[in-house]
Amino acid sequence: AFKLKAGAVSPIVETPFGFHLIKVHERRGPRTAPLVEVSGQIKDFLTQGQREQKLEQFVAQVKTKSKVEILV
Repeated sequence: AFKLKAGAVSPIVETPFGFHLIKVHERRGPRTAPLVEVSGQIKDFLTQGQREQKLEQFVAQVKTKSKVEILV
């Protein structure tokens, strides 16, 4: 799909979600996004990483402090 020219339609593409056709409406060159435009995404990315790290620490702490007995 990345090699298609503007206006071109891809062959059928199979994904885990089904079969798809991809049509390229226009091609744009690469660009560097202004910080103002992406600062929210950066903040979300960093916050998510911190949340995951704290959750892993919490789960590890609970596992070491808990007594679990499996009765079968």
